[in-house]
Amino acid sequence: MTYLGEGQDNIAYKADNYIVRVAKQPAPPADPAPPPPAHAATHATTQAASSSRDSTHADAPSRAAGHAHPPDRDGGQPDLRSPAVGHHEHRPEAVGDEAGVAPGQALLSDSPGLPDSPSRVAAQSAAPGRVAAQGALRDGVARQSGLPGHVVGQGGLPGHVAGQSGFPDRGVGQGGLSGLDAEQAGLAARAAATKRDADLLTAVGALLAAGGVAVAVPVPLVVDAEAGVLVYRELPGTQLLDVRFGDIDIEPELRRVDDAALAGPLAELLTVLHNAPVAEFGVLAGVDDESTGVWLAEAVESYRSISSFLTPAQRRAVESFLDSEPPAMAGPLVFSHNDLGAEHLLVDTETGVLTGVIDWTDAAVTDRAQDFARLFLDLGPAVHDAVLSHYRGPYGAADFDRTVFYARCTLIEDAAYGIETDNPAYYRAAIAHFPHTFDA
Repeated sequence: MTYLGEGQDNIAYKADNYIVRVAKQPAPPADPAPPPPAHAATHATTQAASSSRDSTHADAPSRAAGHAHPPDRDGGQPDLRSPAVGHHEHRPEAVGDEAGVAPGQALLSDSPGLPDSPSRVAAQSAAPGRVAAQGALRDGVARQSGLPGHVVGQGGLPGHVAGQSGFPDRGVGQGGLSGLDAEQAGLAARAAATKRDADLLTAVGALLAAGGVAVAVPVPLVVDAEAGVLVYRELPGTQLLDVRFGDIDIEPELRRVDDAALAGPLAELLTVLHNAPVAEFGVLAGVDDESTGVWLAEAVESYRSISSFLTPAQRRAVESFLDSEPPAMAGPLVFSHNDLGAEHLLVDTETGVLTGVIDWTDAAVTDRAQDFARLFLDLGPAVHDAVLSHYRGPYGAADFDRTVFYARCTLIEDAAYGIETDNPAYYRAAIAHFPHTFDA
């Protein structure tokens, strides 16, 4: 199994053409317990250093470290092709946005399986980190998946793996900051989050299929909530961010994806999402009603990281924006992807066709302008207008004002993320999009 990357909450791997996302165990609350052994600090440092913003196609990391779903907005490397793992922390979506396996370590068993199946995701992996559980991949996973024998569950991730999952170097059941109760609470929280993610992805897949939207999304094939494991098929295509600004080996002519051709499919996607039953998806995804004032405050913080990299004219434009009053929030709130940037759009580089949308970890019932803002920022005002021409839903002058506002905040955060994490694709994209975003 190949390590793809990780976010704040998950780690992603690839096995054949499947994505395996493993949720990290939440850290227990602080407790006045005796301090852990001295060497525990090394584990904590390692974990913090590895919590990068993005992960990979499995759920590509989310875009910036702040907005809408703060815990999710991290991001990092491009995500693979699955539900997100973490977000600008960037969760791999991938998987949208995960186990605790370091790069180069295998999670595959030696047992043969179908060459094109998740069968070899084995417990034999003694992944060193972040997943505290004594049976990460169980026999029951194979049974419930409907993929006979494809997931080996005899051992899972050994108990000592718990040492780096928020309980520094203590292992399962050996006490720690808050003892066994806290560990069990963390495992229960991880199980609930994994089930929620699986239910949401399944519901989104069904929603788009019923609406006739021919765009693929990650749909779980295997779910082991207790172990924090999701497995889904890798989606076809290449992340649009990489096609246009990444350091991938691709012919120059293939980088010129016709953004306008994406407008129709994106409009259909947004129409179906924004008309979904709010009550149902509010339960599955939650409500993101973060105020525009909070967005602006986060942009002010991000600007500190990028001001010295901007030209004088760019600094004046950004500072004028940051000194202005944020637009008022407006309803009604709708179900949204909530991070519909180029890193989460998959395209066929030869045909330019939109093949999939990944990283649904920030999905929420929220301001519809947040979806339009990502498109405005990454694809430009012409594509934004083309999407609107096909979109079936309310969108007026006030919505456009918030769209531009969110786009500007996101550009600032993306540029800061690219600089802070040495991820040039994000910074290059932010600078390329500066004129149309701040001249709007």
